[in-house]
Amino acid sequence: MFLFFTAQTEDANSLEFDWRGGVAELYVGGGFGGGTLTFQAKHPAIDEWIPVQGGEWTEPEVRRIEVDGPCKVRFVLADATASTVTAGV
Repeated sequence: MFLFFTAQTEDANSLEFDWRGGVAELYVGGGFGGGTLTFQAKHPAIDEWIPVQGGEWTEPEVRRIEVDGPCKVRFVLADATASTVTAGV
């Protein structure tokens, strides 16, 4: 398992992951401290992070996400106070 965040306590961008494309289960757990966790992708030819459809969490959940690849993916935690978010694929 690759962990993007491990007990993340404040707003941040996660580590990036090289996504080959296809479907994967994303595991999101911990406390969100009122924040929102967003899954984003960036195509190699575009210098912009774009939210992935269905990739927004405000509570723990395992979710299947499909993203065409190859691309880079990451999580962004925003508006969190005293969070403990862990996210992995």
